[in-house]
Amino acid sequence: MSLPPKPGAPPPNNAAQVQRDQLDKLRIENERYMRSHPELNDAVQEFVYAVLKRKPDDVRAFAVDFFTKPIADSS
Repeated sequence: MSLPPKPGAPPPNNAAQVQRDQLDKLRIENERYMRSHPELNDAVQEFVYAVLKRKPDDVRAFAVDFFTKPIADSS
């Protein structure tokens, strides 16, 4: 015996399509945000480069350090 669907929930056969639609919408929103903040792309590229160069055992700890340490004064 199955439970009745929750009010407002999509029909079971349509749930996968609803999830795909939500993911598509999220991807579009993320793309718009990335395009409006090009500095974010630069930060991600620098981080990935640093990870690949240093190959830390604990990437999460490395990320915390990478994004919280002060930027060296180059003047």
